[in-house]
Amino acid sequence: MNAFLAISCALGMGVGIILIITELTRTPTKPSRNGRTKSPISKLKSKIGPQQSLYLVIGLVAGLLLFWRTGWLVTLIAVPAAAVLLPPIFSTARSKNEIAKLEALEAWARSLSGLISTGATSLSQAVTTSLPNSPEVIRPELNNLVARLNTRWTPRRAFKAFADDLDDPTADLLAAHLILASTIRVSGLSDALDDLAQTIFEEIRQRREIDAARETNRTTAKWVTIFTLGTMVGAATLMAEFFSVYKTPIGQGILLLIVAAYAGALKWMHSLSKPDLPPRILVDAKGATS
Repeated sequence: MNAFLAISCALGMGVGIILIITELTRTPTKPSRNGRTKSPISKLKSKIGPQQSLYLVIGLVAGLLLFWRTGWLVTLIAVPAAAVLLPPIFSTARSKNEIAKLEALEAWARSLSGLISTGATSLSQAVTTSLPNSPEVIRPELNNLVARLNTRWTPRRAFKAFADDLDDPTADLLAAHLILASTIRVSGLSDALDDLAQTIFEEIRQRREIDAARETNRTTAKWVTIFTLGTMVGAATLMAEFFSVYKTPIGQGILLLIVAAYAGALKWMHSLSKPDLPPRILVDAKGATS
């Protein structure tokens, strides 16, 4: 009976892997943002990339092996979930990417200010001229912005789409400056951009200080989790009889509650480690681009 159940689970997992990989690699048929509706598959792709897909496959295989060794059905769910969710929780890549984006926006704002102050004939020309020397981090979004301006999008619409592409409150603030300057032809844009760049610089400094302060908590949680999981897996495989109570339906329910409580604690701690960003300003009450 156990062998039949294991084979059935293996087949189910295999079919699931094929379906997940197929969906993640399929090109979405519906267009996305800026007048385009984002499909559910493209939303899933934005959250689960190739690396997460690999983690999922590894987690499924590890879950099957642990189920075969321990007989715990919970491992078929908990191990793949842990393989996908734990790396982002302990990773600092997101915070570093956000800081890099802010640094790029600061550098571009200063560059744009210099071009305007040295006699660019129009804001659109200054944006186009700034493109070759723009930071790599925001180069794709700036390419899209220049293309929109060159295809006769109104500056207001093009700068709002630029803010949507970056999806960041600071980018909204920069885009709002540019929209105001392009709409009512205000003077002093160069000084305003310099002031905004200085504000972004201060935000970068504060973000770095906060991220460094929270790094200790992330490291501690990571090693505690590794030690806990290693101890549980080792004890369950080497001392199977001692943990045989978890093979019963009640034991599996208790084990699932323990895993869920631990996962909830990690998620809560991860939410505390993220910076509390202000809301975007270039969206309406429903969250759509205004």
